[in-house]
Amino acid sequence: MGYGHRAAVDVMGEISRVCATTSMVLCMHYAGTAVIEAHGNEELRNKIARGKHTTSLAFSEKGSRSHFWAPTSTATVGENDTVVLNAEKSWVTSAGKVDSYVWSSQPLEAEGMSSIGCTLKMSILLPPS
Repeated sequence: MGYGHRAAVDVMGEISRVCATTSMVLCMHYAGTAVIEAHGNEELRNKIARGKHTTSLAFSEKGSRSHFWAPTSTATVGENDTVVLNAEKSWVTSAGKVDSYVWSSQPLEAEGMSSIGCTLKMSILLPPS
């Protein structure tokens, strides 16, 4: 909303004194927003700035030892240039409650350490219990 980093820190400090869970949700939104600010389209950035879009991170996954920069998941380009993410993500803050998730995987159609993307209105599929 144009207030800058200092205001974000002040808001986080106040919220964390009252509710650690809410401050974690906001922290993940700020982290996802930083990625979208650097790589997202203008329409999405404007929605976030107007408070009309929330995001979170979907980085942690089984098998990576909590190293988000070394994902084991893969992503491929599917029909109509959609991205198909093959992953077992864990610790997804606000899962099912946000408008988008910034996720990590091995690079699309390449070998290497990491690729980061943003999926809008992603469905979270849980394994059968």
